[in-house]
Amino acid sequence: MPAKRLFSSVSEEDISTILPTFGKHAFSVLEDNTDTPSSPVLQDSWLSIDSDDSGLGLDDVFVDDKCVNIPPTKRQKTICDVNSVLAGDTNLIADGSSCYSLPTVPGKHKDLKSISPETLSDVLCGRYSNVINSFRVIDCRYPYEYDGGHIQSAENRYLHGMVEDLLQQTSVQVLIFHCEFSQERGPSMLRHLRSKDRQMNTENYPALNYPEIYLLDSGYKSFFQTSSDLCDPIDYRPMLHSDFSADLHHYRRVADVRHFRSKSKSWSSGDRSRLSRKVIF
Repeated sequence: MPAKRLFSSVSEEDISTILPTFGKHAFSVLEDNTDTPSSPVLQDSWLSIDSDDSGLGLDDVFVDDKCVNIPPTKRQKTICDVNSVLAGDTNLIADGSSCYSLPTVPGKHKDLKSISPETLSDVLCGRYSNVINSFRVIDCRYPYEYDGGHIQSAENRYLHGMVEDLLQQTSVQVLIFHCEFSQERGPSMLRHLRSKDRQMNTENYPALNYPEIYLLDSGYKSFFQTSSDLCDPIDYRPMLHSDFSADLHHYRRVADVRHFRSKSKSWSSGDRSRLSRKVIF
């Protein structure tokens, strides 16, 4: 699809300014059919972003004058056009490169894509191997919960730093986050990773290391009730287990201290004086 058609609010003059700066094309689609609506698939991109690390799943876009040589008002329109493509089709993964591979369910967190315990069970049993070539399950519960029973092959990552380490490792196609109920810790860690991922790819928006991430609906408790045979060991230890109150206090304290240090670094670094706008999570 020609760039002019995608960016309807950007003039011919603006397009001729943008494209030579950032490559031969900004976006294209898998199928260019003007008669039949199709989902545009974003490929090369050129907007700069930085993250507010708010945990809300939204990031600040910063467009540097030296990167795009057009007036600020026109830059804002261009950013909005990119976001409108991503927001216009909820089936597109977060970098716009393809559609989501797994069926999703309406979850409690409207900004996140949730899958059912049954779908995760099918993934673990290889029933989606034709559409998913690699995946990792991220368990955000505390270690004593994980040790008391976890999903087979799941990785225990309960601190922000542990989740951020994923960005330094070889990317897989799909990440699936969860905690006990997928109400607080799992969603928070998922949003944190996406925020850092956006920040790392600031020069290549909307490119991401992990564009396809899911939240396990209702968490480990629900998965254990339906697929206990895929748990190791076959058991479920609640966070509020009376025998582990000291462990709960310890890990909560560790998580709070680490999160405070991380926030302190983000407050003391970065120039927020540049133009900022919200972008698609």
